[in-house]
Amino acid sequence: MNFVMSKSLYIYNYFKAKKCLIKKDFLCAYENFVKAEKYNDKDYSLYIYKGISEFFLKEFESSLYTLQRALLMIESDKKLNKDEKNYLKKYLFGFIIDILKILNKEESLNEYLKIYKKLKFDRKNINKNFFYDYPLESD
Repeated sequence: MNFVMSKSLYIYNYFKAKKCLIKKDFLCAYENFVKAEKYNDKDYSLYIYKGISEFFLKEFESSLYTLQRALLMIESDKKLNKDEKNYLKKYLFGFIIDILKILNKEESLNEYLKIYKKLKFDRKNINKNFFYDYPLESD
């Protein structure tokens, strides 16, 4: 995946600059960041950022769990339209597929790849901020 500067990379760089990307310090730094930004615990973006940060920390099992939780929250979010949900799913599936390859979980990987290929969305119906916050390499 090619990344551009997004909120998830901002969080990664924030923690790195604060030298908090040591596993034992990560949760404390993350909780302080969330409190400072006043995130709602039921906000899917909170779990996206946490899952991606765990991915960068190479805590793949934890990242997989967190990103799957974000998927469930996206699916049940009533504020998002169908195209926005599919866009976010496609973004998260990119990380989940990479994690499953690393963990050698072939059965799950094949299921996610099938779903990933079926995801379609219309760019006109998606909030423009999504393209900056959750950038896809190509669609």
